[in-house]
Amino acid sequence: MVKRYELGFATYEIHSNYIIGEVAEGVNYGIEEISQIQELIKNTFPGYFGYISNRLHDYSVDPKMWSFSFQIPGLSVYAIVVDDRKPPELLELELSFFEYFELPEDFQLKVFTELDKAITWTKTTLASLESASEESENKQDHT
Repeated sequence: MVKRYELGFATYEIHSNYIIGEVAEGVNYGIEEISQIQELIKNTFPGYFGYISNRLHDYSVDPKMWSFSFQIPGLSVYAIVVDDRKPPELLELELSFFEYFELPEDFQLKVFTELDKAITWTKTTLASLESASEESENKQDHT
């Protein structure tokens, strides 16, 4: 079952193991907004989960927000869906800030131009992470 939340600055759809977020036009997405998302999902996902940023509108992202994003327990897969008709420079600038953050060990990020491909990749990558985690746990149980 999909739960949909309208938070004024964005709309979020929470699926079984991933979220699709669509930030509203003109929003300055920063620490206050990511804090609201953290509250929304705090007890939703028991293990790995993914976030799909479906960037339909123009808005700004405070680079400091990323350090808070990476602190969300279980966030392991991040897909960004962009309009391929828009210049890539702003996204490239935003992604350049990643080098300053300590990313979780299994963190995966990929950029897409189609939402359905981002969803498929997110589900497949999460399944891989879960499988690897289960294999690791089984090995530890047998030692």
